[in-house]
Amino acid sequence: MNVKVDLTGCGVKLEELEKYKDAIERATDDLWSDEDHRYGWVKLPMRMNAGDLARMFNAAERTAEKCGMFVIVGNGGSYLGIKAVIEAVGDRPEGAPKVMFVGEGISSREFSDTLDRMDHYEVCVCVISKYGETPETIAAYQIVKDYMFDRYGDKEAAERIRILTGAPESTLGQMAAKDGCQSFEISKDYSGNYGILSTASLFPMAVAGVEIDKLLSGAEVMATDDEWDTTAGYYAAARKILNDSGKIVEVFQYGQPDLDSLATWVSHLFMESDSKKGKGIYTSTMNLARDFKAKAQYMSSAAPAFFETEILAAETGSDLELPKDIKDRTKADTVDELGRIIAEQMKETYRSDDMDAIKIEIPNTDAYNLGQIIYFFLMSASISAHLFGVDPFERSMIDRFKERLKLK
Repeated sequence: MNVKVDLTGCGVKLEELEKYKDAIERATDDLWSDEDHRYGWVKLPMRMNAGDLARMFNAAERTAEKCGMFVIVGNGGSYLGIKAVIEAVGDRPEGAPKVMFVGEGISSREFSDTLDRMDHYEVCVCVISKYGETPETIAAYQIVKDYMFDRYGDKEAAERIRILTGAPESTLGQMAAKDGCQSFEISKDYSGNYGILSTASLFPMAVAGVEIDKLLSGAEVMATDDEWDTTAGYYAAARKILNDSGKIVEVFQYGQPDLDSLATWVSHLFMESDSKKGKGIYTSTMNLARDFKAKAQYMSSAAPAFFETEILAAETGSDLELPKDIKDRTKADTVDELGRIIAEQMKETYRSDDMDAIKIEIPNTDAYNLGQIIYFFLMSASISAHLFGVDPFERSMIDRFKERLKLK
């Protein structure tokens, strides 16, 4: 197991964590029980259907061969998890298509800019909406689909568009069927952010050049390691203990720009899992270099309300050597080394005695290590919800919102 969790900076003692051992064991037993279909993701890395994977790899290979640009349209947990992996992974091959993400908001400028860029490449499109009723995704699909059909003609365009949805009868599902576009079904066994390792979610990652075998292998190693349940459980317990002591905000802090979407996905995962019925923790993200002057200043003055979880990859896999005069002035040899020195100075500047800090580290962001940290966060978020006494997969407010905005 390559995920390292350091709780020594958060002020929670081992004996406090051990008081939650029975609750953690009950939560993990429940999650592994197969009694609720929504727990299907728990054993997914070990139960991947070989036939489904083969069909997915086939489709991904054909799609990648057709395009120089791969446009991913979506909004929400399924989409954000895919974006997190593609942006973070450090071992995409040369020649993989450029990836564009669109649809996180309703913006004429975003759509116009996307269509303008598509003019310069051979294009394939993937549209993601689990429930098939997300208005902004449906609008984005219509706009991109019209472009594709005008450019390539009906038959060729339909072959270049893939739909990921768990609801063939939905608005999006019916549109796609009418347009002749092929679909991958997102299983109803996974709710929102918990579908990140499903076959449907793996398809756009594979097109983008992510090594899926390594990603799944990493997730399986984490799922079957003897330490993972204690590690994930103690992290969840530390969050609960800190919250009980008055810490109401958790900031997921990171220093590497390619971890931006991963940190956002983690933040959403935890809030959607345990922040219900007046319980749970408000989560936010902080890019240390970008946000230091603003967010760190506020956090320092309001430290009793905050705790921090740092997400870190020890190596980036591409470290540029610094010019000699910068080496002499900073005592750093590479860009990454300089970044680490500056980051440590920033943290020492704003972290006060009241600021509790947790560190979660992986060696690098290759697909194998990303698979591990993704599974770690999935499990710890689920356990966290159990410790707060809420259902991690309940989403009645989101369902009410989507019903209000349902496109007829």
